[in-house]
Amino acid sequence: MRTSQRVFKNFLSLGFAEVVTRVLSTILTIYIARSLGANVFGQLAFATAFTSYFALFSDFGLTTLGIREIAKDRSKTNYLATNITVLQIGLAVLLTTLMGVLLIFIPLNINLKLLTFLFGLSMIPNALSLGYVFEAHERMEFTAVSRIAIQVITLIIAFVFIYLTKNILVVPFAQFLSGLIAVILVFILLRMHLSFSLTRIDLEKTKVLFYQAIPFVVATLSTNLYYTFDSVFIQFAKGSEAVGYYSAGYKIVLLLVSIARFFQAAIYPTLTSLLKSNPEKVNSLINQTSKLLIFLSVPLAVGGTVLARPIIDTIYGEAYQQSVLPFQVLIWSIFTIFVNVSFGTFLLASGHEKQYMKSTVVGSLLNIVFISLLIPTLGLFGAALATMVTEFYVLASFYYYTRKIIKVGVLKKIGQAFFAALLMAFVLIFLNLNIYFLIITGAGVYLVLIILLGFIEKSDILFLFSILKRTK
Repeated sequence: MRTSQRVFKNFLSLGFAEVVTRVLSTILTIYIARSLGANVFGQLAFATAFTSYFALFSDFGLTTLGIREIAKDRSKTNYLATNITVLQIGLAVLLTTLMGVLLIFIPLNINLKLLTFLFGLSMIPNALSLGYVFEAHERMEFTAVSRIAIQVITLIIAFVFIYLTKNILVVPFAQFLSGLIAVILVFILLRMHLSFSLTRIDLEKTKVLFYQAIPFVVATLSTNLYYTFDSVFIQFAKGSEAVGYYSAGYKIVLLLVSIARFFQAAIYPTLTSLLKSNPEKVNSLINQTSKLLIFLSVPLAVGGTVLARPIIDTIYGEAYQQSVLPFQVLIWSIFTIFVNVSFGTFLLASGHEKQYMKSTVVGSLLNIVFISLLIPTLGLFGAALATMVTEFYVLASFYYYTRKIIKVGVLKKIGQAFFAALLMAFVLIFLNLNIYFLIITGAGVYLVLIILLGFIEKSDILFLFSILKRTK
């Protein structure tokens, strides 16, 4: 199967799974927000943000490292996955205990402490998950099955128990139970399709993997810091209700950003194998994917800014008007994250994780400084602004490091896409239509303009045909 076809197949598999799981997750989020109110919704946002720091350490970047190393040499799958799992289980147990002790001393009410700890228990099934092995083998369809299964189970359990009890504590319980079921399902699929089995534990190898993973976990922790530090800071500075308003818009952004995330997962193992077997194709793949993600992200960012109020009203209701302004700023994360996917993935796949780590660490430090300065004075708008300053810095840094290694030409395409999107926004401002018709109209106007401006070239059409052409 050709490179473009493998990427497209992986993209479709992960894309379908992410769309389904994100939609189901968003449905649950909206149900919680409407049923239990902004205060409880804010508690949920705080608990998930707080536990995410511990969850990152329990993974320790080992799944990202594992995908790269297995993709290089698939004959070592069982050996690498076994030793990675041993490390992750030990880290998960240690961090769950540490989090429980830490929560005792943090000045939060007892219900919020309990909610947070229950979410933290999900680190244990996450440590046992071997789904990344399918990603390393570019068998994303099985990853898709497990992700959809876990989200469906979570949704059903949470819906039923929230309806019956009106208690937010059932959400982490549903997440933990569905996580265990997913672990069993993934292991069965691995046994059936990759003849997977756990093998000997090599303590020397676990030590090597631990040190190799440090740049990955530092980079991931830094990235997570500037995604979640704003919610944590708002909780202590403004309270749970403010977190709820801020998170309402952010949830929509994260749903759209998931498109970029599963695209990253789709090209990561392909890039890794290409760098070893056919490096001359790497430059073309990076430029083509960057161009595609620019094409998708720019109208989403510009259109989301213009249509922010009707979007928030339609999804959450008029009670969430305070979410509009931060949403108009946060929506630009779609542009920065989409464009950054190709550059960041290339740096990780090509062994430049230290440059990746440096960019994200500096970005997280900038985020802490700006949030500390801007939230007390500008409130939720300040939090969103601090996040976007961080995102644009990381984008510029990734682009700089990538340009030092391969030839990248995307600046002209960004200009064309923005020109078309701004004309689209001008049209939308003067239309008085239902939000759904506005979105459809905007998409049509943008597509026509992007063609007229010459954004789409002959090479793009050939690239598309190479994807769609049947494998001989």
